[in-house]
Formats: sequence, structure tokens, C-alpha cells
Amino acid sequence: MLVAKCVCSLRLDNEHVVNLKPLLFSDLSDFEGRANLVKCSCGLVQKILSPEYVDELESSYRHYGKEINSTARITPLPVLEFGSKHELISNWIVQELREDNKEFPELLDWGCGNLDLLCKIKERTSERSIKLSGFDKFLKPIIKSQNFGIDFLESMSDSRSRDVLYDYVSAIHVLEHATNLPREIESILSVLKDDGKIFIQVPNLDANPYDIYVADHTHHFTSNSLSKTLEKQGIEILSLDSRISSKEISILARKGASSPAHIGKTDSSNSGNQGFDFSEEPKTIAFYESFANEWVRAIRGIENNKIIAIYGLGIAGAWMLKLCRELAREVSYFIDDNEQLSDFTFKGIPILDSRLFVNNEAISMVIIPFSNEVAREKGKNLWKIGVSSLFLNSTLNRVDVYTPS
Repeated sequence: MLVAKCVCSLRLDNEHVVNLKPLLFSDLSDFEGRANLVKCSCGLVQKILSPEYVDELESSYRHYGKEINSTARITPLPVLEFGSKHELISNWIVQELREDNKEFPELLDWGCGNLDLLCKIKERTSERSIKLSGFDKFLKPIIKSQNFGIDFLESMSDSRSRDVLYDYVSAIHVLEHATNLPREIESILSVLKDDGKIFIQVPNLDANPYDIYVADHTHHFTSNSLSKTLEKQGIEILSLDSRISSKEISILARKGASSPAHIGKTDSSNSGNQGFDFSEEPKTIAFYESFANEWVRAIRGIENNKIIAIYGLGIAGAWMLKLCRELAREVSYFIDDNEQLSDFTFKGIPILDSRLFVNNEAISMVIIPFSNEVAREKGKNLWKIGVSSLFLNSTLNRVDVYTPS
């Protein structure tokens, strides 16, 4: 077994490793390999990054940009999903820019993808003179950045050669992909002014345990472990909350050294820390070990004559489809609350608008890969029209058939 160190410099406990399978990429495409999951005593859950695994990931990144067009044409996920989030993220960033009221500020979007976020920021700051730049190590934008007044950097040497430091850097869904997390953070800090600020967003593992099955997510954060990680790298957290989504952790930070007392005080004054409990004991590695096993048991227990649907198309829904197919169980439909998806299929499976689902009498079992509260609400509505459902009771770490009390 590979011996590795955590970002906190502690040696990872390779005696307690979970083998993960099945896996998929964050763009919902399949990943045929497997990964080893380990949790450091500092609380950070992460995949063991063997040289072979890193090579496999970086090879997939090189092809990711070539696939994004075809992925968008087949189904708008993750395009639609991130499009709506970018609306909220851009509002968050623009609000901070206006509050700071700096003259001629410069913002760099680190991991800019197709420049979607920068374009939305540009729309909201048309009345101000703000310089917007984007950088992505693996993906070259499809759109022409110059048409939007955005400077796309082919490499960060473009910035350093001009001796440019930025007032703001956004790193939205970047850190969870890092194969060398300290170096990634160091690189981001190196292009930030001493009084500059960083916008960081990562998936919240506490809210979405399916994130561990994303092959290209190498680090899996909770509010506690992310705070500790950033502080270790010399980053001062100004606010931490779930303003964009309960499934994400959103952080405003700057260079410096912070303390837990500072975090609590700042979050309280900024209505931050919403939905996060720093005192809560994080899930043990045993939880993740039994997570898939519980779903395997439940899916195998579905009667063969049941017409199966999965509620929600995203990481959880795509993973559930892959698991069902590995268990030779046919899935006939997806059900989703996003009405924009109802004109599409995903891997040949029709996506139904949840508002019209009451008229579909063919479905007899719905798998709901959501949190307890959401799953119970969905399950109760399904029960009213005579449809059974499965959901993960994360309190007991078991999959239950929904029966209203």
C-alpha cells in the first residue's frame, strides 16, 4: 500500500482504507477504474494519489475540453446545473466588489472553464472598470474571450511576465480536483495582492456523500476540514457559509493566519456559517465503507417486476444509474425538478418533469439519493400516488423503503 502524507503533513493511516467502486467523472461520464479512500486524523477525507491514478486523471483532463460540446448537446448537465449556480456565485462576487469599492480592480478566475462565470460577472459590472482574466490548466474556452473583454491566460507565466498581481482570485470547484493541494493553493496565493481576497467554493461532503464517488475529486471537504486546510496554508477565512447551495461550502478569504475564534465572530456578523456545525463529529471512514454496500443490498432487493426510476440527475443520480446497471437492474426513467431537463435523455433514459410525474402510472419504485429530510418529503408525495421509494437513512446508515408515519 502506498504511504502518503496529508496536506496537514500527517502520515495517512493506510490501515483504514475504503476501496471505491463504481466511480464517475464530475462531467457525469464513466470512470472504469477504482480508487482508495482514506481519512486523515485532521478530518480531511481524500483519495490516495498513486502515480498511476494521477496519470489517469490528468489524461482524462486533457480530453475533457474536447468532450464538453458533445456532453452539452446530449444532455445539459452539468451545463445547466452550473449555469444556474454561476448566477448566484456571480452575485456573491459582485456584491463583494461593490462593497470594497476599489478603483480599477483586477479579478482572476482560476479554473475558469468556458468563462461562463466571468461572462456573468461582466454583465453585472458593466458600469464599472474592472479587469477580468481567466486561467485554466486543462480547458481552453470554446467562446472567444476577447469578444467579452476578458483576458484568457494560456498559462500563468502570461501573468507573471507582466508582473500582474490580482485584487481578487476566484477558485470555484478547483481545490477538490488538486492532485497537489498545497502547491495549488500556493500558486493561487502567488498571484494575489497582499490585501487581495479569494473566493473559494468546494462540494460539501457532509451534505453530499456521493461526492466520494467522483473520480476527479481527490479531496473531500467538510466545513471543518476545509477551514483547517486553508489555515494550514496561511489563509485567513473572512466568511464561510452555504449561500449558494447546501451542497457547497463557499468561502471568502485572504492571505493571513486565522483562528477558530475569528471564523466564528466573522461568520456571525456576516450571517455566515449557515448550516455548518464546527463542533459536529465528522462521519467515520466506516460510514463510507458501508455506504455503497447498503445501496447494493437495497437495489438487489427490488422485485424484478418493478419499473424503476431515479429521482434527480446529478452526481448522485448518475452514480446510482451506474450502480444499478452493474447490478443488472434496468432503470426506465429519471425524475427531476428542473423542468429544462424534460426534453433530454441521459444515457438513453428519458428525464421526466417531476411536476408531471403524477400522470405517469408506469413507475412503481423510485430511488431517491437525497438527504433524509428531502427524501422523506419526496417519498411522502410519491406514496400519495401509490409509488414506493428507497432512501438512505443516514442517521442509521441504512437504506429504507419509505412508509409515512
